[in-house]
Amino acid sequence: MAGVGQRIKELRKASKLTQQELAEGVVTRSYISQIEKGLIQPSYDTLEKLSNKLGVSVEDFFKEPENKAMLITDWKKYVRFAEGHAESGQYEQAKKIVDNLESAAQEELNDFDLGILNWVHGKLREQTNQFREAMPFYEKSLEHLTEYIDSKELVRSLDSLAYCNLQLNDNQEALRILNHANEVIIRYHLGGLVKTSVLINTGVAHAKLGEYHSAIRLLQEANYLNHAMNVHYKAGHISFILGNCHMQIGDTDAAIEFFRHAIDFYEYSDDIENKAGVITNLGILYTNTGQGSKAAAALSEAILIYEQLRDAHTKHDPAEAERLETRAVNARIELARAFLLLGETAQVQAICDRILNSSQQPYYKADALLYLGNIQFQAARFQAALDHYQDAYRLFLQSGERKKIADLEEHLGNTYFELMEFALSAQFYKKRLETLRTQPAPLVSL
Repeated sequence: MAGVGQRIKELRKASKLTQQELAEGVVTRSYISQIEKGLIQPSYDTLEKLSNKLGVSVEDFFKEPENKAMLITDWKKYVRFAEGHAESGQYEQAKKIVDNLESAAQEELNDFDLGILNWVHGKLREQTNQFREAMPFYEKSLEHLTEYIDSKELVRSLDSLAYCNLQLNDNQEALRILNHANEVIIRYHLGGLVKTSVLINTGVAHAKLGEYHSAIRLLQEANYLNHAMNVHYKAGHISFILGNCHMQIGDTDAAIEFFRHAIDFYEYSDDIENKAGVITNLGILYTNTGQGSKAAAALSEAILIYEQLRDAHTKHDPAEAERLETRAVNARIELARAFLLLGETAQVQAICDRILNSSQQPYYKADALLYLGNIQFQAARFQAALDHYQDAYRLFLQSGERKKIADLEEHLGNTYFELMEFALSAQFYKKRLETLRTQPAPLVSL
């Protein structure tokens, strides 16, 4: 920790003064506490007043601490403070502490403390969506915690590493890590929030792999644990994923109920962005079930929320504004699909043109081209439809989205048939069958 703060603490204890006694007439006790933790750099005037109370010179504050045992004890405490802040979502406070922890401290800490410290470093990167950057810290944390096989800290690091893999869509690797975490939980009878978190992430992994029934079972167990502990840990997220799973298996009523639970939870907790994400998926569900008007209303609401959040970040955080705009584009492309269902082709055209003229990633442009092709096909303008479908097909082939590739191959087959290019039509129908031989990945983002 910053040397001045540690030296002041050492000299205060040597003088048998409490923080309150040292602070009197100079600063507040809280201020002394923050100085000693290295969170505040005091002014020279403050240092001079403190030195007078301690009977030392200001220069004494800049000498190396003499009591190394006390120093190591404090380093361990600071690691625990950082851990507590990270666990409670107070990331700025956690960052201040780890930034002030001297590199020399790492040579003195034991493996358990280093395991926690590396987990905090990973968490700080994870919460800013730097998932690839977070993973090496979680892996280091696991290396240090290898001997602590029965600890919740080991399971927590496994869970965090798996979560990053899920965010990067490495779902099989995430499931492998989570299975290991579950084995540790069962073997050593671990419980609490870390068990709930592992259940949730395991449920998400199953859902991403299309195993919806097992995902529902795992998430229901996580819900049960929450009720048993009288907590609401990630309750909105659990309801959201359950809604997606029920949507995928065609249980519309249950999906709507879970989506509404998630919306209520996120509204109560003032988590506006995640609320918009659930509303987007509710809109997708309405489109899938032929309820175009409800879909358009829900998706328009989600888009408005994303745009308001984006505008709030445009000046001071362009990267965050761009991320929010991407989420808005995802909702817009779903709104185009809803308008297509309603036959409002002018609205579809306007949305798709906006996406094609933007700098958004090819995935969304492929959807826009697909819907423009559908408009042309419905109007019997088959050559124009073919041009759009071919462009969309090339982009979808890059993405590897098998379900959408298969849909495009069917559209291309139908279009070539209308153009009386029967050999090409048969070729694309055959390609579609080949594409669908393997189980397609789920379309809905989890």
